[in-house]
Amino acid sequence: ANRPAQYSGFLFGTGVGVDQIKQRVDQLLENRLTDAKSSQAAFEEAEAYLNIVESYFDESSDSSINSLTSQFWNSWGTLASSPSPFEASSRVAVFDTATNLAERYNSVNADLMRLTKDLNDEISSSLGQVNAITRQIADMNREITGLELNRTANDQRDQRNALVDELASILDIDTFEQSNGAIIVNTANGFSLVNGVDNYDVSQVENQVMWQGSYGSKIDITDKIQGGKLGGWLDIRDEVIPKYQADLDVLAENMIWAMNYQHSQGAGLNYFSESLTGAYESDPSRLLSSLAFGDRIDYEKDFKMWIKDQSGTSAAYRSAEVDMGISEAIISAWEGAAQGGKQARYKMTVVEGATVGNREVAEFDGSRLGEVQTGTSVSDALGNAIDDQILTIYGSPIGTKKINVKDAGGDAFRSAAAISEELNKIPGVEAHASKTSAAFDLGSVAAHADGDVVKYTLVVDGIEQEQTFTRDSTVGTFQKQFEDSLKDAAEKINAINSDEDFSASGLTVASKSGRNIGVQGFEITGGVDTIDFEGQTIVEESAAGPNKAAVITGTVTMLHDPGMSFASSVSGPNGELFANGNAVSGSSIITLGGKGGFGNFTAGEQISFELDGTAINYTPVAGAMTDEDHATALQALIDGALGADYTVLTTGVTVSVVKNKQLEEPIEIKKFTEAGSNNATLRVSTGTGSTTKQPVNDLLESGKEISPGV
Repeated sequence: ANRPAQYSGFLFGTGVGVDQIKQRVDQLLENRLTDAKSSQAAFEEAEAYLNIVESYFDESSDSSINSLTSQFWNSWGTLASSPSPFEASSRVAVFDTATNLAERYNSVNADLMRLTKDLNDEISSSLGQVNAITRQIADMNREITGLELNRTANDQRDQRNALVDELASILDIDTFEQSNGAIIVNTANGFSLVNGVDNYDVSQVENQVMWQGSYGSKIDITDKIQGGKLGGWLDIRDEVIPKYQADLDVLAENMIWAMNYQHSQGAGLNYFSESLTGAYESDPSRLLSSLAFGDRIDYEKDFKMWIKDQSGTSAAYRSAEVDMGISEAIISAWEGAAQGGKQARYKMTVVEGATVGNREVAEFDGSRLGEVQTGTSVSDALGNAIDDQILTIYGSPIGTKKINVKDAGGDAFRSAAAISEELNKIPGVEAHASKTSAAFDLGSVAAHADGDVVKYTLVVDGIEQEQTFTRDSTVGTFQKQFEDSLKDAAEKINAINSDEDFSASGLTVASKSGRNIGVQGFEITGGVDTIDFEGQTIVEESAAGPNKAAVITGTVTMLHDPGMSFASSVSGPNGELFANGNAVSGSSIITLGGKGGFGNFTAGEQISFELDGTAINYTPVAGAMTDEDHATALQALIDGALGADYTVLTTGVTVSVVKNKQLEEPIEIKKFTEAGSNNATLRVSTGTGSTTKQPVNDLLESGKEISPGV
């Protein structure tokens, strides 16, 4: 209070002096309120759109799928009870109700697709709001830190709190106040939206929410958004709608198959007298298994057509059968004996590629393909797996062709992807490169203080992407920072290649097309560390020793015309494409194992199966056996058991068996069992390609019993 004034013996107050007014806020309660608003917004938006989805399946309506399905079945009942099965009105009723049901399926699907588009529009618009709000918060941070040198900026703080609440209604966030009065705003999973006077934008790229870092890199954060309107919209778009669409597809597909299957058992009212045409065709393989529903065709039954021959004085009838066996391309369905004498039946998927018709199959089988190689640089390490060489192709429709495999000045880079691409330019050859992948292990990296700098370079088919980040515990663990750095590198490498081939998930990196993946130039300030790259230890660039870089390559499977052959100018233990300088061709191929393909192989418990009737019994030895160990042991075992009609190859973590090209029957594997725990699994495929012709992988499981009659 100010000093009072005295007048005529009285004291009169002269008011108070105000130094400053300070806010007092329970920040814990404020944060809980912000979280609650974010969750409420997510639930409200999800509810609103769920009501819309519900309206598409209005079961109280006569036009609902349930009602129209009942009408459809009732029309069949009416037709079946008709005095004449050929009564036109009953047949028309079946057709009309079927048309109504099909149109309803299409209508609901179209509604769901439109709703997805509406949600994408909502998301795109809201991300613009997020960017506008984060810019305003950053501006308020700048204003508050300037004003609070002398006093508390209460009005500005109120405005900023209102902006934070508005932002929380759009997506879930965390906020932290710094000592200078500025706040940090992160998405719920730690990606910074506002840091002091800086803000970081978000955008929608191919329907995914992308966070943009300081250096232009973009990271997909779609799955990390759980709250706010965005969280509700994303849940409906990515979880609810796809589930309804999948259920609708399954219902429609089963209806289509059931009706067409029954229809195929009968005959029409009249014989066809004109030529028949249609657009229901296979892919270029001409296998029926490539048709829609091709996996449901019973290839054990032949297809029969009835023909009415009216060329004579009286009509003659005869049947013509089509042998369905010519369409088979299978790892065949088979039965095996589980432990204890119980019978277990294994349903195998019909896949393309086990038999190759009148073509032959060959595979790169260099001794160091598919395995990590080390050296002083990625290029140096790569020489151990794929050296400079001339690949010669004999007997192609255009004569002998040569491919110069060389990084600089050659026809193809030293990688499965590049060589496969070049082979596919030669008539008569269809080449497929295997996927390459590798995982980092940071277990040997010591704890580092904030400020320590981490450097390394990812090398993907010659593209070198140098990555650097500074240890910052406020961002997350060292592993999280390393994972974010790998994602950033993947984005940059894909941008350079203008594709989405390279990916990073956690600490695992992969190339779908079979490009080489390598690492070099690893350094961390504040000590000497090592990292593990797919089982190989990599030392720091400044340390002594040769293991400063590592690389992993893929392999190639080739379908080719008969009479063609493949040879390489390199033959030996290092850098060869073919173990003996020449490719081994056969009529069919089957590949066992792969990364994670030898599941639950327990030491001392015998694994048994049959390959083309030959019993294979393999007992893993004690100790930690890797996939490479299992592949090497199985290769030697199978090679010794099978006769001269087979060639057994191993590349890294896989074992491939190639059957002599004079033998037409596809390779068969069956009776896979394990003594003891009886839970082993073995991954099986018909090749190692990764394009549209990639065979479907199947998993053999020991002891998977089913009820009799199933």
